[in-house]
Amino acid sequence: MAPASSLVQIASQATDESTAQLVTAAFHKLGLTLVTVGVTTFFGGNSAVQGMATIHLFEGRRWFGWHNTPGSHSIAKKYGRLANSPFWGALFPGSNRDPTHLFGLNAEIGPYFVAAHSPSAPQRSGFPAYLVMHEEARGAKQLEHEVIPACEVESPIVESAPSGTPVTGTTPSTPGYYSVTIIEIINPTKGKVLPLHTVLPRLPQGFSLRVLSSFTVVTSIWACVMCAWVEDWWCFTSILLGIVASGLTCLCIGSAQLVLSYPPLDPGTPAQGRTLLYDEHLKEIAVLHGSYDAVNALTRGHFHIQFKDKPTRGTIGVCSLLLRTQSIAQLILVPQGKPIGEVLFLLSLGSTWCLNAYLSALGKEHIQTQMLLGALPLKDDAQRRPFRSRTAQVVYAVLALQSTDATKILDDLLPNDTPAWRRWKQVIVPALSPPKDFDFTVSHWNVPELSLEDRETARGLFQDAEDAWAEWRRA
Repeated sequence: MAPASSLVQIASQATDESTAQLVTAAFHKLGLTLVTVGVTTFFGGNSAVQGMATIHLFEGRRWFGWHNTPGSHSIAKKYGRLANSPFWGALFPGSNRDPTHLFGLNAEIGPYFVAAHSPSAPQRSGFPAYLVMHEEARGAKQLEHEVIPACEVESPIVESAPSGTPVTGTTPSTPGYYSVTIIEIINPTKGKVLPLHTVLPRLPQGFSLRVLSSFTVVTSIWACVMCAWVEDWWCFTSILLGIVASGLTCLCIGSAQLVLSYPPLDPGTPAQGRTLLYDEHLKEIAVLHGSYDAVNALTRGHFHIQFKDKPTRGTIGVCSLLLRTQSIAQLILVPQGKPIGEVLFLLSLGSTWCLNAYLSALGKEHIQTQMLLGALPLKDDAQRRPFRSRTAQVVYAVLALQSTDATKILDDLLPNDTPAWRRWKQVIVPALSPPKDFDFTVSHWNVPELSLEDRETARGLFQDAEDAWAEWRRA
């Protein structure tokens, strides 16, 4: 019999049955079967873990975890290691139990930095500097159309890491894009010394996130109620267990705070100063300007997770055990339920999967950047200058840094050691410390110790330096 006629026949014969029984009978008569074994455990595991990793980054987000969630086994396996004890370690094995590592808060190594007051060997900064550098690099791409056309003579440039060991590469014959950004950091304490541990403010939930979170909670509760209405107590228990397990886990993990920590300043460090940031993989150099404690927090700081008390981490172990129990129980209970109950169960999972996918799409790096800038705000009018060559970029950066020792910085950023480069550095360093008018003539590169080829190279280098000086005077 066709499915449509089956529904008509059931409706005519079931006038004395309740509506719930009628709906259930319709699904059975249609022969609808669902195979949900395995879905509850493996469906959406990666997105569920990523969604849980943002639970403590949004204001009030921890209170919207009362929904049936897919990938509960993956969440328990990942974050059960937060309960750092021998007992929980046996249930949730893993070599690294550091919350910062588990949440992936310091995902990348930051760019190199050099302080103007002590231009020693470049040091690696932390992930906060990486976030600011890449945020500015994204803005720098918008200026690519303003690049000054390359001149006929391009100076050969060898890129290198701060170790001083050159790698192959020259300035491209086509116009390149390099930029220097002057960033002023605002001290939020209004002149007071920043604490060594700064709790970053959580981001407010946007309208879309609030609506989607509320919809997910309502969908799971509605599905649970509907299962009770059709008297499918197997699926009712499965959804209710998922709601409780997820809600308690979100409350515990969401109680954590994101903290920016950094070492104290060295004695004798001036109150105000400048620091240069550069990354060998980017064509962007940033000069940070402001109070040195704020600059120190950005360049030497690291993110970490801070729980209010130690028992909270033990409670996370209990919640993780509940999540694991839920995933196993759902494998057993859901196949025993009615087809309509299985559909409702999958609907509750699907709504949560949509929420997790949305949180994953936001990007944790972007969220951390916004939280960082909330604690260490930057001035909106950042000065960004484009250049046609790496040489002009570095010269402008040294001018902006206002360092008393330009030799060390030039050797780190431009480690080339050919006769033309040595001659150029010999002339340019006295003009940079302190800055003097750049008025280079033929006599500066037309010297006996340089070959004709080296003289042409040196002429291009001096031209790049004059371009940087002209841009500096216009700033």
